[in-house]
Amino acid sequence: MSAITHQQTAIHLTRRVRHWDRRLRLVTSVLWGPRGVIVGLAIGLITAVISRLRPWLLPDQIIVITVIAVSAGLLGLLASIWLWPKAVPRQARYFDHRFGLKERVSTALELIGGVIPMPEHLAEHQLSDAVSAANRVNAASRLPLRVRALELLVMFALAILLALILLARNPYAEEIESRQALQQAINNQATALQETVSEIEQNSALTEEEQQALAEQLAEAMEILQQPNVSQQEAVAALAEAAQEMNDLSDGMMSEQEQAYQAAANSLAGSDMTADLAAALEKPDLSQTAEELDDLSQELSESEPSEAEQQDLAERLEQAAANLQESNPALAEKLREAAQALREGNTEAASEALREAAEMMREQQEQLENSALAQSAQQAQEQLQQSQQEIAQAGREQSEEQANSEAQQNDSSQQREQTTSQETTSQQQTGSQQTAGEQSDAAQSSQSEQGAAGEEGQTGEGQPQGAGEPGQNAGQGQEAGQGAATEGEGEGAQSTSGDSTGQSTGQSQAGAGQPGENAQAGSQGGSSGLAAGEGEGGAGTDTTTGTQGESGQGQISTDNNPGEGSLQEYDPANASSTIGGQSDNTIDVGGQSTEPGEVPLQEGEFSENPEGDAALSYTSVYGSYQNIVSDALESGRIPLDQRDVIHDYFTSLDR
Repeated sequence: MSAITHQQTAIHLTRRVRHWDRRLRLVTSVLWGPRGVIVGLAIGLITAVISRLRPWLLPDQIIVITVIAVSAGLLGLLASIWLWPKAVPRQARYFDHRFGLKERVSTALELIGGVIPMPEHLAEHQLSDAVSAANRVNAASRLPLRVRALELLVMFALAILLALILLARNPYAEEIESRQALQQAINNQATALQETVSEIEQNSALTEEEQQALAEQLAEAMEILQQPNVSQQEAVAALAEAAQEMNDLSDGMMSEQEQAYQAAANSLAGSDMTADLAAALEKPDLSQTAEELDDLSQELSESEPSEAEQQDLAERLEQAAANLQESNPALAEKLREAAQALREGNTEAASEALREAAEMMREQQEQLENSALAQSAQQAQEQLQQSQQEIAQAGREQSEEQANSEAQQNDSSQQREQTTSQETTSQQQTGSQQTAGEQSDAAQSSQSEQGAAGEEGQTGEGQPQGAGEPGQNAGQGQEAGQGAATEGEGEGAQSTSGDSTGQSTGQSQAGAGQPGENAQAGSQGGSSGLAAGEGEGGAGTDTTTGTQGESGQGQISTDNNPGEGSLQEYDPANASSTIGGQSDNTIDVGGQSTEPGEVPLQEGEFSENPEGDAALSYTSVYGSYQNIVSDALESGRIPLDQRDVIHDYFTSLDR
């Protein structure tokens, strides 16, 4: 056999082996594919269960994780199946064993490759037999595509179970959303601070020291925000502290300059003439310092201080000038001029030098306010305050929405209960009206029978007996007043109470009704009232119950103790009071005060104080506490979500 024939045979057998290998990889992919999906679904299910046991992830995030896990499982599995390299001789030996070829294909490839020496005529027969055996193999029937029903069942069961868990309400959903919103807000503000720091570093109008002073505080706050698991309180506190530092730099002065002014304030402190000036320098506030310099200049020009006072003031101004020499040499020069003039006794020159120093301070204050440092610090402070507010409010929208939703549900439940109660009351009223109607019909029938009995009892002259005439039957009720009854109209009387002694007097209700109206009549307490009037008995209307006096006139009851459910007049004796209101009741808290403005004291036995005696009144320190709290609230060091609580607390103490 020629070399060309050997080469063609080798190519044919190699293609056959590779074809079988692709079929084998496909069968393996179909078999292991569901297993990869099962692994991804199991990961998603475990994540969902953990998220329901403690705050972790939301359903949307769990879905994303599940999809990633399933995709990663499938892709990893398919990559390992299809991209794993396999040598052709090794594959040939495998398929010889799998298809029962008795090593024909692998032996033929080794003969062609010269691995096995063989005579030419035997090699020709062997290669021809290997090709024929390879052609007879049906790879589709020998390598069928099969899946396991149990694995498919498990896969669908996991998918359904995961869907049910994700669709069910997670009790930690609101907390998870709040945490994630807070973390997102913290990340956004950290990014914003990074941009602010970059702008400061690129600002050529700032000196290197100013850039370092601004960026250092912002970098510290940014470092805290970038820490893992930083709490909301820590983030707000870090931003508040950085905002306070920016506020200190918003006046355009560095810390070294402030220390110099404070040192000068220490030199001026201790004298009545320079006490206000020292307080202004202590802050330091250049505008206020200028005002105090003007006041000191005016005081020197209007008053004649003693020589000792002049020398003391000159010494203090000289020390202040020495402290300000490096930070503000121009101001130091003016203070020295004023000190020299005071030593010479020239108060006018000293006053003029102080006025010039005041004008210089105003100009410097204006320059500082318009400086690049002040503007950059103000912008950074605004950014920090905004960041502080956003982080403080982060995560509350979900809680407020949840609270509003629960409130709406409660309102709906209350409305349904009220509707049900109204329907029940309406049904009860309808039943009461039906019962009253039946009683009215019975009373009307009774009146008709009594009217017929009255006709039979008339006198021989044909005159009927009227109400109130002699011979009137005992127990008959009298009308509360006289009325003219027209033809077709009648008067009805309903007795509400009566005496059990047999007398004909009692309480009754009287009313006039239009034709066709139903009459209600009944008796309570023993006696019943009869209808009296011309013609047939008509319908009467109920009127307010009253007591009948000797004259027979009805009077409205003034009883201030009505029955349960009746209206009562408001009694101001039970009025409630509020905190801080006036009260007529005096409460004895002990102690006595002899002076009008003195705080009452209570004497008692107390343990001895080994350190000494001390007494401090609450009213004497409340003002100081209030000032400290006000300064703290304005400084920004207290988080925004706690300021209202602190303000309300100290406001309540002032009541």
